[in-house]
Amino acid sequence: MTLLNRIIKKLMKAYLDLKFVWLKIILGDKFKSGKDINIKNTTRIEVYDKKGELIINDGFSIGYNSELYVWNNRMVIGTNTSINDNCKIYGNVTIGSNCLFASNIYMSSGSHTFLSNKYLPIKAQDRLGTVDKPILIEDDCWFGFGVVIMAGVYIGKGAIIGSNSVVTKDIYPYTINAGVPSKVIGKRIDFKDSFNEINCFNEEHYPYFYRGINYKQFEEHNSIKDGLEVINKTAVFLLSKSVLTKIKLSGFSNKIINFEIALNNSSYIKRTTSKRYFEIIVDTSEISELDDFVKIPKKIKDEFNIVIIKTASKSKQNNLKENNWKIRSVGLYDN
Repeated sequence: MTLLNRIIKKLMKAYLDLKFVWLKIILGDKFKSGKDINIKNTTRIEVYDKKGELIINDGFSIGYNSELYVWNNRMVIGTNTSINDNCKIYGNVTIGSNCLFASNIYMSSGSHTFLSNKYLPIKAQDRLGTVDKPILIEDDCWFGFGVVIMAGVYIGKGAIIGSNSVVTKDIYPYTINAGVPSKVIGKRIDFKDSFNEINCFNEEHYPYFYRGINYKQFEEHNSIKDGLEVINKTAVFLLSKSVLTKIKLSGFSNKIINFEIALNNSSYIKRTTSKRYFEIIVDTSEISELDDFVKIPKKIKDEFNIVIIKTASKSKQNNLKENNWKIRSVGLYDN
């Protein structure tokens, strides 16, 4: 690399760093970000309403001429997710960790209304109220070039969407989809039956560590010896649909952490870990019924037992990587 090229590269990095700082100043508390963020200089990011919020986690990157626009709702993008050039993402959208977006992808939680009073022009009907349906994309999804995702769609973990597809309905985890409208054309794995216990040392179990883990660990298996690092405040695990009486989880933590643990449509039970290796057992008879508690479609709730673990944070800082700990196993047991 010539001296001139090195100077140009440093100037471009300085420009991007300055733009990022300026963006945080302009948006203030409406924009929360982790570290190692890469936003190209021609990408536009806006949070228009005072109720709007954009949260970007560690290791996020987005290419040229893309747009992230938020109005009076929240957009969340997970750790280590990468978005290519000319992608347009608008509104109430949640994207998980470790997702891959090709170029020219469009999704919006909002759309125009044309049936509230069918005799009025569309713009006049918009003044009566527009449609807003959240989009939720789970971890480890791959979107090909030119994909369109309609409002209200749920895309399960590990799904692949082929180029130029239009997604109008929910996508089941680990399926391969393509077409207009998109349909299932294959499967990555047969994601149908889980296990009474999932363990981080068994590769077959990895897909059922469903939400909230650090996928960087899979690039170096030695880092899994103490468990899979949990990087979200809420982690989700899918177990087999069996009727058992106790939840048992084990893991590792360098500090004491306050957990809230739930099974299916139940209220949370509070537990506290010890330092280093820990084991926690919760009797399901202690758990009372609660309405919908996590954004997962009914089809998956009907097929799996869903264990949710929340961590309580005492930090007031905007650090998006708080209370990290490692999970070794999650299981359901009889007495």
